[in-house]
Amino acid sequence: MLILSIEAARIRRILGYPELITAIRMNGSNGISAVSSSMMRGFWTEIEATDVPSASAFNMGEAILHGLACAYINLPRACARGAKMATARRVGVLSIIEENLTDPELSPAKIAAKSYMSVRYVHRLFSSERETVREYILRRRLELASQILASPTQKGRTITAIAADSGFNSVAQFCSVFRHRFGMTPGEFRIFEERSSAGEVMPSD
Repeated sequence: MLILSIEAARIRRILGYPELITAIRMNGSNGISAVSSSMMRGFWTEIEATDVPSASAFNMGEAILHGLACAYINLPRACARGAKMATARRVGVLSIIEENLTDPELSPAKIAAKSYMSVRYVHRLFSSERETVREYILRRRLELASQILASPTQKGRTITAIAADSGFNSVAQFCSVFRHRFGMTPGEFRIFEERSSAGEVMPSD
């Protein structure tokens, strides 16, 4: 048996109302649910057998979440109509954040204006979560930046360009918050991911 532990905020970006599909058994032998099952088992096997770079693991995790969403999409209980209004509005706010994530001017006030809510209400929608609106935006930007840094096709890009493409208007701030989150600078993270992909081991301090 495989058990996946997924952050509520992360799964809601893919499955808007996970609370509506709790404990529904899906057939893993055919259809899209079989594809999702195969992806999860294959990923688990690779994780156990090899050292998978963190960025690759993150991207594969996103693919698995999308696979799960496809498997549940035809279930009546998975539709938005059964969700509470606050949940529906929060999902709408998350969608706005994702669509405007690379905008350095994105703020609770701008989100509120785009979603036709008050700033206070936008903050209230996050009150039951572990992150504030700004913390959520920062985490998503750092996740995006880490994916770009780890991509072999992005080797020629500068840290400054990647910071800008991830929604940061200050490379100094980007490097500071990145180090706080990942324990290394963006440049060190890039080297670490390159060496991990090549099977090398970074020397410890």
